Amino acid sequence: MKYIFLIITIAIQFSLIVSLQLLDGFEIIIGIFIACLLVGALLYFLKSEKLSHFKSLGFGLFYGSLISLVSTIGFMIWLSYNFPI
Repeated sequence: MKYIFLIITIAIQFSLIVSLQLLDGFEIIIGIFIACLLVGALLYFLKSEKLSHFKSLGFGLFYGSLISLVSTIGFMIWLSYNFPI
């Protein structure tokens, strides 16, 4: 279940960036990813074992946002080297 949340998080974040054309405002992208990272960390690192669905959702949000953040930063670095202003 947690890997489904991971895939859904990555797909939603990338479609959000592309549909809202946020690649010009890099600070907005970082803000969205950090907010999702914080919410995911809060849900994933809870000590309660009764809330396994929240832990799965937290895993998906945390690691999905981390993967999206790293890949977006890598893409922006690639763009800056291959297409300088």
